[in-house]
Amino acid sequence: MEMMYNNFMLTNMINITDVRRPVIGTRNVNALEINGRHGQLFQNAYFGTKVIEVDFYIKYDYSPNLNDASVFQKVVKSLAYYLTSNTAPAKLVFSDDPNNYYLALVTDITIEQLLKLGQGTITFECYSPFMYSLAEYTAKANNNLITIDNDGTASTYPIFETTLSTNA
Repeated sequence: MEMMYNNFMLTNMINITDVRRPVIGTRNVNALEINGRHGQLFQNAYFGTKVIEVDFYIKYDYSPNLNDASVFQKVVKSLAYYLTSNTAPAKLVFSDDPNNYYLALVTDITIEQLLKLGQGTITFECYSPFMYSLAEYTAKANNNLITIDNDGTASTYPIFETTLSTNA
């Protein structure tokens, strides 16, 4: 599987061994407890953040002529740079779903070196728990009416760009 984050193909530096992507974000429920009443009174529910964890091992060339630890540390530093150079959520795309992306921020990276193999886990936090489409749609008016279908599973707030064919 391949993975791109913030327009950088991370799988140039790592091999992914496991990805844990929950289907939905954490479900938060607000309920009111009333003294003397059984249970609680439901008020509302909403989705919180979604956490995506990616297990990997580092790709690096081991050469008996080079200091192995030095090469490993250079790769780790490069990986850390690409994962943490942004200060806001960025697009995270997986090759098994290439037409969609998450807006994610790296919140943790753990790496350990075992013999000549570096392995670890990258933790991404998605503050918006939804997946977004990379597709752009074009629509033309039919009798001054435009219908746009949302193929997603959540309410959406589209951005419209218009081009007028005649002067008003």
